[in-house]
Amino acid sequence: MHMPLAQSLPTDNQLEAKILKLLAYCQANDWAGYDPYDAANSKAFVALPFLNSRLPRLVLTQALKWSPINIRRLLLIPKTQNPKAIALFLSAFLKLSRIGVLKKGDFVELMIERLIGLRSQGISYWCWGYSFPWQTRTIVVPTGAPNLVCTTFVGHALVDAYEQRQDTRSLSMAVSTAEYILDKLYWTDGKSIAGFSYPLPHLRNQVPNANFLGAALLCRVYKHTSKQKFLGPALKVARCTADAASRWLVGLRRGAVTTMDRQLPYRLQPVCASVHWPRCRNNRLRAVPTGRARVLPSTLFPRGRRT
Repeated sequence: MHMPLAQSLPTDNQLEAKILKLLAYCQANDWAGYDPYDAANSKAFVALPFLNSRLPRLVLTQALKWSPINIRRLLLIPKTQNPKAIALFLSAFLKLSRIGVLKKGDFVELMIERLIGLRSQGISYWCWGYSFPWQTRTIVVPTGAPNLVCTTFVGHALVDAYEQRQDTRSLSMAVSTAEYILDKLYWTDGKSIAGFSYPLPHLRNQVPNANFLGAALLCRVYKHTSKQKFLGPALKVARCTADAASRWLVGLRRGAVTTMDRQLPYRLQPVCASVHWPRCRNNRLRAVPTGRARVLPSTLFPRGRRT
């Protein structure tokens, strides 16, 4: 039995009280919740199978994503424990315990155990998928099918656990996660193009935020294992993705892009800021001088070494 969060967190100030309230809510819901893309998890599709096709799933997904009212309960969409969310809880508990807000370390261990229970089945690697099926524009990604984004969030949380607690089990799991990314998701096309498959291993899509997430995890695992096999692919993917981002920024000046791309990776934004990220007004971007845009890759890799 775990001590209720109300007894494990201090309430010395207003911020800690708000943290206490939020975590108590999450604990009361057994760390489960809804996701913006969980529409295909509706039991209505089971009761009305003629609706269980691409177009209805897409329409319902977008309707629920943008609806100001949450009607998932009416649509029989259950709350689920999402491995990505559990990973974020794990990282948060580690940070809270490090700064002395969370006094009870058992919640860190609880999140690790949840992640162990939620791993994708039938695969020798440690990897994770979402707790619901989700409809893309072309395919349905099954429940639990391992994917790069979910897996890397868990991998980063496990590395956090190792760095703070010297938990060798967490590092071992993170290494297996990195090997999954390297063995199953890493791909190249000639010498100048590389990436990580997303959302399924056979799809060679270039998704910048996913690429940077995967590359960052491989670099962190390399730091703790000194295994060169993780470093080379990580840097190659990061450089290829940075080059693509540079071309994207150049396209702004030419009028190819006129609105803020919601899929622009948040991990790339600090890099863009260092090369004069264009000012925004009402989600519209002003032109960026070509020279500034092209400096992006050299900003990432000041020594100029390329693969």
